[in-house]
Amino acid sequence: MACIKTPHNKNDQISIQNIMNCQQQVIQDIFGQGFNVTQSVLKDRSFKIRNINDRNHNNYCALIIIYDDELKIEQIYNCISLSGTKIIQNIINIAERLDITNIYLDDGSVINGEVINGIGACHFYIYVLSILKNGRSWYNKLGFISDNYENEILQNYRLHSMKVIDIINECLSLEQCNNLKNDKLIYLNKKSIWFNRNVKELIEYFVKKLTPSTYINCKDDEIVWLIHFLEIAQNIIQYNSNLEYKPIERDALELKHNVHFSDVSDMNISISGGKKIINKYKKRKQTTNANKRKHKQKNNYKKTKKNNVKKKKL
Repeated sequence: MACIKTPHNKNDQISIQNIMNCQQQVIQDIFGQGFNVTQSVLKDRSFKIRNINDRNHNNYCALIIIYDDELKIEQIYNCISLSGTKIIQNIINIAERLDITNIYLDDGSVINGEVINGIGACHFYIYVLSILKNGRSWYNKLGFISDNYENEILQNYRLHSMKVIDIINECLSLEQCNNLKNDKLIYLNKKSIWFNRNVKELIEYFVKKLTPSTYINCKDDEIVWLIHFLEIAQNIIQYNSNLEYKPIERDALELKHNVHFSDVSDMNISISGGKKIINKYKKRKQTTNANKRKHKQKNNYKKTKKNNVKKKKL
């Protein structure tokens, strides 16, 4: 289905409504009969996707905003019957069907503790856990990167092979860590036996401990230790949360710096569809200037890869 992206008159509410009705039908077709797609009354030109089997009608799987040639993923939540990766895959398919070339999001994903009097007792950012475990965030794995991704690779990729004590000491050598409360360091010392453990291995232990829970137990001594450690590690991680879907550019940068990721699912979120998403994106017809630039980068990437193969043979 082809939908007009921009009304001739941007103040023509009837034309805008017709465009949104067309877009809503495309979203509904991609998510299928088990989902309900509504136009949000809170945000102009936005859509909520909800599983019809979810008894809590205030819960929804995703909130997206579509405007002209841009699609912004405003929010993604735990969704019945769909993994986070599948939701992302569907949204990228929506952009493809609507001939939208730019997909954005702001990564503010967190794991929350139990709520007491309406306030989360504790939380941590998923990107910190993922970078310490894999060298990149969950959204990076799916092709979403920031303009600073090359510097992020250089800083973050090494962290998962370090020891816990090395992360702590590196933080303490930085000015931004001068204000760390002593109680955090005192609490970390309670598990000093973990200081010589490999960061990746320790984080893998915690991922098993957390999965498949949606909320974390803030009274668990080990979880409290983890949160203190992640807060310290966050100070030495480079991560710009404003991301755009650029899988080809991501692949080229990772090839340039010879980094190899062996990502597995984190926090009970399957990434089995990641390669499929990227392959479909590479096959898109190059029709706009932005796509032409991506096409050129893709060819450069292929040439580089081909040259590397030849070097290996030599």
